[in-house]
Amino acid sequence: MELELFYFNSSSAKFFFDFFEFFEEKAESGVAVSVNWNYRLDDDTMLEAGEDFAEDMIKCKFELVEMPSESGADAEDE
Repeated sequence: MELELFYFNSSSAKFFFDFFEFFEEKAESGVAVSVNWNYRLDDDTMLEAGEDFAEDMIKCKFELVEMPSESGADAEDE
């Protein structure tokens, strides 16, 4: 699964914890589950959120994937 978020609130965070718990249970039962948490280079909040979610993933493969910041592309055009 590929995820790229720009913002989420505390209600969304609760949903994601439950969502990832479901996938972790599936992985524990033998289903191959892989999550790529895509975050922008300049978005520390999404990086930290991904790190928090990853801590609870034992059987499920959870990767933090750094992507270029959108502001970096703008800076090159100037």
